[in-house]
Amino acid sequence: MAEFTFFVDAELYSFGGGELPAEWDDLAARGIELVEIPTGYGVELDERIPVRVVGSAEGLRFYAGLLGRIDPLQHDELDRVLAAAAAREAG
Repeated sequence: MAEFTFFVDAELYSFGGGELPAEWDDLAARGIELVEIPTGYGVELDERIPVRVVGSAEGLRFYAGLLGRIDPLQHDELDRVLAAAAAREAG
């Protein structure tokens, strides 16, 4: 299990209504255990919403894919977090 916080563009998030093209059952089937989306964020162009997700490596990668456009730095950080989680589980 691993935890990762995705920083999602507030403008894109609000236009999509915060909805992903998946239901909770789809997320759970892929290993997602928790999604925390804070409220109270505006729609300023430079604002990013932190979305905390806890789940398996497959689940976190699936969630990243659902978000669509996360920046390359977040992809690199996700890889680092998942590698660290795998190392903890291995030993």
